[in-house]
Amino acid sequence: MRAARQYADALWMAEGEPELAWLLLVSAIEVAATAHQSAVQDCTLIVKEAFPRSAEALLAVGGEDKLAEAAAKEFEGLVRATARFRAFAQDFLPGPPGRRTTDLNAQLSWDQPEKIRKALEAVYGLRSARLHAGTPFPLPLLMPSAGRDGLPAERFTETYGPGDTKWKATELPMTLAAFAYMVRGMLLRWWDTLVEDAASSES
Repeated sequence: MRAARQYADALWMAEGEPELAWLLLVSAIEVAATAHQSAVQDCTLIVKEAFPRSAEALLAVGGEDKLAEAAAKEFEGLVRATARFRAFAQDFLPGPPGRRTTDLNAQLSWDQPEKIRKALEAVYGLRSARLHAGTPFPLPLLMPSAGRDGLPAERFTETYGPGDTKWKATELPMTLAAFAYMVRGMLLRWWDTLVEDAASSES
C-alpha cells in the first residue's frame, strides 16, 4: 500500500511538480525493494559493485580483508539501499511499452539490459543528490518530452538547455514518462509474485 500510494502521488504531481514526481517514483521502488529484500549480499561485494574504482584503490593498499571490509561496514546502510534498488529493478523490470514512439532515436535500448541498468542507477544518483546535497534535477527531466509522432519519448536525443546551461543527451538517463512506466511495471510484476506466494502457501 505504501508503494502504491507513492506511485499514485507521483502521477498526481507529475505535471505541476515533476521533480517531486521523480522522488516519489524512486521512493515507491525503495519501499517495495525493502519489503521484497531481494538483495542479500556480502557488503564488501556490494561496495565493489557500487564504487569499483574506490574498491580497487582500497584493495591495492590494504588488501581484501582490511580496508575494503572496513569501508564496506562504514557505508553499509548506503550501499545496501542502492543494492536493493538495483536488484529489485533487475528482478522485476518490465519489457518495453506496447505502444512506443516510432522515433528510434527516442527509444531506450530495452534489448541491452546493461544500458537500462545504468540509466536506472543514474536516476537513483540524481535522486540521492537532490535529497542529500540539494542538487536539483536537470531541467530537461522536468519538461514534457514527446517523440516526433507525439507519443512519449523514452530518452533524450539532443543537447537541451537555455544559454550557457546545457545538458547533453548522454547526461539525461531517461524521460519521466519512461521512468513512470518502468516503476509501474516493476510494482505490478512484484505484486504478482505476492499473489502467487499467497496462493501457494494456502494450498
